[in-house]
Amino acid sequence: MNNDKEMRPVNTHKAKKQILLIDDDEHIYMSIKTIFKEQYQLYYAEDGRQGCEKAKMLKPDLIILDSRMAGLSGEETLSILRKQDDKVPIVFLTAYPEDVISQIGNTGNISCFVTKPFDVDKLRKLVDNLTKDTKC
Repeated sequence: MNNDKEMRPVNTHKAKKQILLIDDDEHIYMSIKTIFKEQYQLYYAEDGRQGCEKAKMLKPDLIILDSRMAGLSGEETLSILRKQDDKVPIVFLTAYPEDVISQIGNTGNISCFVTKPFDVDKLRKLVDNLTKDTKC
């Protein structure tokens, strides 16, 4: 007896979750890409405006956003991103944590913030947790 279902390979490969990095420093992009390239599909935007456009198009599972950029600031970008999607986890990447805490840290608009330079293992755990719908 020939059963086609038995002959077909089973596709157990899951699609990679998507991360959108919005940062004007290409070195940060290269670092983040190296850390997450095996586990996640990484997209990059070099400024806030481009990041908002890509986020709207891609609907990523997580956004990593630089707090200080030329053009739209991190705070302005965050405001636009939240109008587009109020549920996507957003991690602020900053060398100025006091700015994040004083300006937007208590608004609930970000999931967490990570200071530069960042600890690779901590960032990896944070991203893994946030893409699994858990709190940081």
